[in-house]
Amino acid sequence: RVVVFRERVGRRNLRLPCVVTNSTRDRFVEYRPRQPLRMLRIARGYFEIERVDATRARFTAVVEIGVATPILGGVIDRIARYWVDIPALEHHMRDEAQNLGDAITSQSHDLPRE
Repeated sequence: RVVVFRERVGRRNLRLPCVVTNSTRDRFVEYRPRQPLRMLRIARGYFEIERVDATRARFTAVVEIGVATPILGGVIDRIARYWVDIPALEHHMRDEAQNLGDAITSQSHDLPRE
């Protein structure tokens, strides 16, 4: 399954087609960029929802960028930093988490409950 992330991060508009590589209904989704970036294995991300108790859940969003090899990793990291402003990405993810939390807990939404 392919999902396309269209994001504004810092001053850049990003469009990243990704393939869902692992998922568990209502709990977990892992994704990686489509080819040719996928074969380089330079990025992945996931969303996870963990139930804390009957009324609370923890939502985690993770983005990993880079390669864990000494020489190639340094080159890929420099390229990634050129294309993605890491502090802006961190800020963007915090904002999205807050917006998602606000939308989920809003009284104006009639969400199903277990």
